[in-house]
Amino acid sequence: IYGNAAYNTFFGAQGSTEMLFSDMLGDNQLFFSANLFMDLRNSNFSAAYFYLPERTDFVFEGFHNAGTLLYGQYGPFFRFTQWGALTEAQYPFNKFRRMNVALKWLNLSREDLDGIVPTVQHVVLMPSLSYTFDDVMWGYTSPVDGMRYSLTLNASPKLGSDGLFFYGLDLDYRHYIRFWRDYSFAFRFAGGGSFGPNAQRYALGGVANWITISPIYLIGNDQDYAFLTLAMPMRGYGFGAEIGTKYMLTNVEFRYPLIKQFATGLLPFNFNNILGTVFFDAGTAWNSNADFRGTTRDDQGLIVTRDILFGTGLGARMYFLFFLLKFDVAWAYNLQGFSTPQYYFSLGEDF
Repeated sequence: IYGNAAYNTFFGAQGSTEMLFSDMLGDNQLFFSANLFMDLRNSNFSAAYFYLPERTDFVFEGFHNAGTLLYGQYGPFFRFTQWGALTEAQYPFNKFRRMNVALKWLNLSREDLDGIVPTVQHVVLMPSLSYTFDDVMWGYTSPVDGMRYSLTLNASPKLGSDGLFFYGLDLDYRHYIRFWRDYSFAFRFAGGGSFGPNAQRYALGGVANWITISPIYLIGNDQDYAFLTLAMPMRGYGFGAEIGTKYMLTNVEFRYPLIKQFATGLLPFNFNNILGTVFFDAGTAWNSNADFRGTTRDDQGLIVTRDILFGTGLGARMYFLFFLLKFDVAWAYNLQGFSTPQYYFSLGEDF
């Protein structure tokens, strides 16, 4: 059980808590989490029950999530809310292969806090099916050998006048080749598409858990808060460099030991196992196949990229105070030259 509480004279009561209850064998688990902010309408909370004694695992969850965001870069403040329930079953065929089947019921709303724009609401019933293979072996900060991939199908039939109709397919394939013990190549291909009158969107660009980025407003419609998918890493660009209902992304990395141990007399600790990486990213996101153009000509008649993005660079990874820190510097490439460098400080493991 974890929890904290606070009171702010402007925002009022705030706090968060997480509680996990389990039997002795871990076959039945109950998890509860809450993040209180001002009042229940602006807070996030969920409760989940895990049934794990058999080969097939089941989870049943109810949730409420809310966030206050600018709608567009200069728009008014809106409160985006999603609440509903989820049930999911996971069946392992063997140690490396599994199938997941899920059914999610969602209620979405977008409310203008100034009360000028009418509230928009949607009801979504979304089944999904995914197949996963994973036999990778992990290194210090990321996988170093093996292969993993997943294929996911999802759909949302239209339920009444407030319903949304879309269906989609997503693929994520990763392969790792280890050599000389501490060196490896990492290859990744990811792609997906959403179709139908309410097709959902993918935002290509940037890295996950980017801690030095200035605010970028990617919410373009009332469904993005729940369904917008961030396609990354696409280094050399900022968040949402391209946004569309379909995307493809390829990443190639060479990972190597940069510094085994670094010690100085000025600091009371050492830096150990700093890993380096050299990478190349290529991706695109688009809406209409008829309007897609990979390249175009600039004002001087030279061929440059238009809808396809290229980026390359290098980086370092290290653990510091229980956090995995990542630093990358990358340059966008348009077939005629490189951009000014883009710097990324982020947290978490690599793909």
